[in-house]
Amino acid sequence: MKLKKKNPWKIAFITLFTFLVLVIVSSYLLFSSLFTSSGTSFRQLPEFSRTEGAQFIVSTSKEDINYWLKKELQKEQEGSQQYDLFFDDFVYFQTELNVLGVTIPMQMTLEPQVTESGNLQLFEKSFQIGNFNLPSERIFQLMDATVELPDWIYIYPMDRKLYLDIANSITHDIQVSIKTFNLQENQIEIELIIP
Repeated sequence: MKLKKKNPWKIAFITLFTFLVLVIVSSYLLFSSLFTSSGTSFRQLPEFSRTEGAQFIVSTSKEDINYWLKKELQKEQEGSQQYDLFFDDFVYFQTELNVLGVTIPMQMTLEPQVTESGNLQLFEKSFQIGNFNLPSERIFQLMDATVELPDWIYIYPMDRKLYLDIANSITHDIQVSIKTFNLQENQIEIELIIP
């Protein structure tokens, strides 16, 4: 009786096909868990209560704000530069996302809006993430899952915004609130209340 010879190409094809299916399924499961594990979008906005005390209005520029912000973020990141947030004609956020062992550069342009409590909301205007085309809600969810931001910066993926809680988190000795924030005309006014 003659035995049938096995085709090595057929075995190689089946092995490669099985491997590709496993990679696709595991990638899908990983992305799904990253996007659904983000609970920040359900976080309540921080409470604000106005402090009584001496009030001062300080006029400043985006250059001075950038200088201060760079120092604050360096303290938060402890030497390992994970992201950069700076002001120019708009607000720019740059970072690198690590997805499946691949580092992908990301840049987001945000439009600032002052809240009633003197905090700052940054709404997504445009973004670029490598060569990928993803919905912006997914980018915010991916940022929330992979980038460690300071406690005073909140991510709201469904609203496509960052929320900077300046009034409650910058300093405990002085209450800080933003009064005017016009980047195009470089006019920024901050109210300081010393109890």
